[in-house]
Amino acid sequence: MAKITLITFTKNSKSALEGLLKNVEDIVDEIIVIDSYSTDGTIELAKSYNAKVYFKKPLGFVEPYRPFALRVASHKWILYLDVDERLSERLRCNLQDLISFAERNHIAAFKVWRIELSRDLRPIWGSHSPTLQIRIFDKNRVKYRGVIHELPQIQGRLIRLPLSLYIIHLARFYSNFSIKKMMQYAYLHSLMECSISHTGDILKSLSHNLAPFGFIPRYLYYLLNTVMHKKYLNVLGLKDTFLQTFYEEVTHFLMKTRSEKTKLYS
Repeated sequence: MAKITLITFTKNSKSALEGLLKNVEDIVDEIIVIDSYSTDGTIELAKSYNAKVYFKKPLGFVEPYRPFALRVASHKWILYLDVDERLSERLRCNLQDLISFAERNHIAAFKVWRIELSRDLRPIWGSHSPTLQIRIFDKNRVKYRGVIHELPQIQGRLIRLPLSLYIIHLARFYSNFSIKKMMQYAYLHSLMECSISHTGDILKSLSHNLAPFGFIPRYLYYLLNTVMHKKYLNVLGLKDTFLQTFYEEVTHFLMKTRSEKTKLYS
């Protein structure tokens, strides 16, 4: 059987990490934890599960350290999960079979549905949940740029798993949402994205040009797209779509402002 390395990133994440490791300890062969100098017992907990712990300077986001994590992984098949994510029981039971199938059929990676749960553990159905994430892959056939919220570039076949094989996202259960935190993340995102061309991406191009007045058109677009594709939509999904739209609008406004300043001083 193919061996699997779990990769995750931590910073004072003891409670969430414990749940993750209990979820996957019996189905992975190696655990890699990239830690940002935790002080709450996260490191000791990780080592109690025989995890290999590496320390990196905290940046507020983990994406630049993903290539490093892949380099130190001993096995080519990677299960990449955030500490607040869990495999559904059906995906847990089928993980090894999926990787065996991938090796026989020259598949490089799997797209997996991720379902968001609210603080009271109710599913969020909307334009941004569930989303497809690339979390099971052959590390020799993927490439990360280190950009916030990016999906890896895949060299080879990419297969989408059915919704019955999903990841649970518990971010709202383990952390408190705040506008300040969202704004900080949007600022960091805009710094990384400002130099990336979006030629051919009509929605991003329009959003960039309309910012900061593109919020309502973008929000309505997401809702209409959800209905037209016959996706589930609940009240929690409406709220989540509102927050995601706000985040994207702030990011594009900051990108636009920075671009205009560059032109002014160039």
